[in-house]
Amino acid sequence: MRTSFAVLLLLVVHLVSSVGAAAGVDVIIDPTGDGAGSSLNGPEHVTVDDAGNVYVTAGISRNAFKWEPDGTISEIIDHSGGGHFSDFSLTPIGIAVDDAGNVFVSADDPGDPFSTPEDDAVFRIAPDGTLALVLDPAGAGLGPTSFDPRSLTTDASGNVYVASNQRVFKLSPQGTVTVINDLLLPGSAVGLALDRTSGHVHTTTGSGDEVYSIFPSGAVDRILEPSEDIPYHYLTDLTVDGEGNVFVCNRSYGGVIRVAPDGAVQTVWPDPLGSGGGGCRTIVADAAGDVYFSSHWDDSVVKVRRDGSHSEILSAAGDGQGNSLLNPAGVAVDASGNVYVASQGTSRVFRISPDATAGSVPDGADQSGPPLTVTRVGSELLLQWGPSCSTEDVEFAVYRGELGQFDSHAPVNCETGGLTEATVPLPPDDMYYLVAPHNGEYEGSVGTRGDGTQRPSSGAPCFVRAYAPCS
Repeated sequence: MRTSFAVLLLLVVHLVSSVGAAAGVDVIIDPTGDGAGSSLNGPEHVTVDDAGNVYVTAGISRNAFKWEPDGTISEIIDHSGGGHFSDFSLTPIGIAVDDAGNVFVSADDPGDPFSTPEDDAVFRIAPDGTLALVLDPAGAGLGPTSFDPRSLTTDASGNVYVASNQRVFKLSPQGTVTVINDLLLPGSAVGLALDRTSGHVHTTTGSGDEVYSIFPSGAVDRILEPSEDIPYHYLTDLTVDGEGNVFVCNRSYGGVIRVAPDGAVQTVWPDPLGSGGGGCRTIVADAAGDVYFSSHWDDSVVKVRRDGSHSEILSAAGDGQGNSLLNPAGVAVDASGNVYVASQGTSRVFRISPDATAGSVPDGADQSGPPLTVTRVGSELLLQWGPSCSTEDVEFAVYRGELGQFDSHAPVNCETGGLTEATVPLPPDDMYYLVAPHNGEYEGSVGTRGDGTQRPSSGAPCFVRAYAPCS
């Protein structure tokens, strides 16, 4: 029987920029686009990678842009598709980025009288900017009128999933193309979301009234259809949280519907009949399980928290400095809790910073107070630490991981009742512990590595991490 154990005590810093209704909102891309002649007009879909780079497609200017955290803006694809379209008829639709930084863009132009169905395509833009056509009607094994690529998503292995006409395609990093659904869908797949835990791919259909799950085996299961109690129509987009809950935009009735892993269906915003709804168009979940959606008709962005509470985080006033929000479309959220929104009607991309302030627990050096310590008390461990330097941090999250695998930490407690101590069972193996202060909505970092870089958040954090130095 193993009786020895080790405990690693790590400084955990929590910082968040303080924002208000407008103070935490800024425009990262405006109609001038890259400022070098490539304009942004009618932005639609937005995504963000692990490095904080933001990507957006634009339907009217027929191009896509990359915004980098240092403010650099570049056009990554134009309406010629790198010369693929001789009649310059490309219109980017969906956009996704894989873990290696490759960007994928689906494109067609059903409204251009000079375009042809052969214009349907999926492109890959490599991190060095190299553009390649990776999927077209011929590669999909379909006739030119049957491809119609729409939404895109990627998995951890670098596979790309493409919503298309009655099919969902899977494109491997080696270029192999497969159809993942055994049975044809009743309409074009429109919205697309991947559950990275189960491998299920969820999609809304062109009929707008149903949601299907496609299993890794290829089996297809309908998980949502209209009912007399809760009418559904025009289900545009969907997302999946870390627990396997599927959230669906019910655009015509304005609500957000949650389908639990056990099949239970509930309207989580605003009410079963959608009174007060505003045309939910695009929806995304963060690492903590909160969801954000654009309300196309109400010109707003709403956050729905895990506990069911909700708040408007962006209104038609935009940044309050003359940059207004009109017909919001795509929404994305990064690992630090920043939310990005495409304002289709004003041709701007907004960033909404976390709306909280926070500090850090003492580190025994620069910040005064007792650092994290551990005491064995019988068959338990007593963890103790000093208060956060910010009075806004009223709670603490405790994490534990396997010593030697410093990315393995998972929650032990998400709150301590406001106490700067916690008692945990004696671990069976060598473990390390982390403590992060939080304000009930955002938590701080889980410390730094020896080289000073931030240690990654837990794979299942209590709250989304957002941090800034204490003064």
